[in-house]
Amino acid sequence: GKDAKNASANFKDLSDKLDGAASKMQKLSALMIGSLASGFSAAALKGVQFNAQMEQYTATFETFTGSAEEAANTMDRLLELGAQTPFETTDLADATQLLMAYGFTADEAVNSLTMLGDASQGNAEKLTSIATGFARMKSSGKVTLEYLNLMIENGFNPLNQVAEDTGMTMAEIYDAISDGAITFEQVQSAMQKMTSEGGQYFGL
Repeated sequence: GKDAKNASANFKDLSDKLDGAASKMQKLSALMIGSLASGFSAAALKGVQFNAQMEQYTATFETFTGSAEEAANTMDRLLELGAQTPFETTDLADATQLLMAYGFTADEAVNSLTMLGDASQGNAEKLTSIATGFARMKSSGKVTLEYLNLMIENGFNPLNQVAEDTGMTMAEIYDAISDGAITFEQVQSAMQKMTSEGGQYFGL
């Protein structure tokens, strides 16, 4: 009888411990489920916002191009480029909009992004400035220090390559810019060389 009483007490103690553990597990499960649900909700909201933004970009590109098909194709190319580079798709879409606002076709804009992205060394803020300088030169057909400084101040100086291509000194190049003797095509060619294989900024 005494052994049975002791055994009963031990079983009761074990039962209490199990009940306590079960209660803690229930609370932990509730916390985990709540955290997961919150995480899923945040992810879902972020996904909805991203899709809405992509639709907005697509609508803008359709306005620029006049073609829903070309707009969708442009967005697909930007999504692919965004997956392959340090840039967010939104950074690339903003840069594309900027270029198209200055008269680039969708094709020209997207084809320029790798060059401009390398020139900006993967930095979104630098990409905007360098793309602005590039777009203004192409749009106006003029190479000015104002436009070039948007690149130079962000760590990319195409004049170094222009000097190498022409054999001119930097002082002579600055004089030529003042005289309107340096063309957009020369600067564009220099940028392409600097960001192509073998160039200082290739793959940045």
